[in-house]
Order: sequence, then structure tokens, then C-alpha cells
Amino acid sequence: MNKKERLYSMIMKHGQDLKAVFNLDPNTDPVQLSKRLFRLENKAHRLALDFCNGNIDQLTWDNEASKILDKVQAILKNKKNIFVNGDARGYALKIDDDYIRVNNFNIYRDFGGYGIIAPDFKETIENEARKEAETTLEKMDTFDRIDHLERRALLDAQMNGEY
Repeated sequence: MNKKERLYSMIMKHGQDLKAVFNLDPNTDPVQLSKRLFRLENKAHRLALDFCNGNIDQLTWDNEASKILDKVQAILKNKKNIFVNGDARGYALKIDDDYIRVNNFNIYRDFGGYGIIAPDFKETIENEARKEAETTLEKMDTFDRIDHLERRALLDAQMNGEY
């Protein structure tokens, strides 16, 4: 499975998970659901970043975050257990951790146990690819490593116009 297929599969699964968590219509397209929520996540995250950087005041934050939350609640048909996180270091749209834990939902979570409404799976895929590359390099025997490093040095020299 290539990266694009893996990304699509992760988005599809997350959309299905959201449908289960919020008891949404089975005919809801999980990919379109995820995409709509991801756009709102990006908007909420930018808002949190602006607030944390002092570019907007508390009143603006409250008003704009409330508008985004209203849209998310309308999409998920749920007015509780969802909130906008104002900390720009993580995801902005979250599901209450107690709600996730008590109901034993299987959904993407952050380190605090909060359900993430619209995760960025591109980061996950890049991390997987990075780990796979590191594992491949670890599996190389000594001669393969030397050959690999020589090719790398040659490529660097070519790119720098030294060769």
C-alpha cells in the first residue's frame, strides 16, 4: 500500500469511527465527513495560534471559537462532549476524554486521552515512513552502509557542484 492509499484508508477508518462515536447516519460518507471536519480543525487551530500569539483578544477568540464549535456540533449532531482547545500546540477540536473512556470508543486520541475530531494523518504516515527508513538502514550490513554513505556523499558533492 503506497502513502496515498494508506492516507485514504486512515481517513476512511477515522470517518467510520466518528460515525460510531456520534451515532451518525450509516449513509454518511466517512471521507467527506473527515474532510469537512479537517477544514474546521485547520480554521480552529489557526484561531488558537492567533490567540496564543496575541494577534486576537479574548472576545474575538470566544466568538470565533463558538462559531466553529457550532458548525462541528451541527455536523456531528452532538452538543456535548465536544470542545475547542485553545492551546495551539495540539489539535483544536477534541472529544471529552471521560466520554471516550467510559464508552470505550476506538478513535484517534492525543496523549491526554482526548478524542481527536480531525487528526492530520499525513504526520502519522511521514513518521511511519521515517521509522521504516531507519529500520532499513539498521538492517544493512557494514558493506551496504559504506556503499550507501559513499553514494550519499557523491550525491551531496554533485548537488554542491563539487563533482
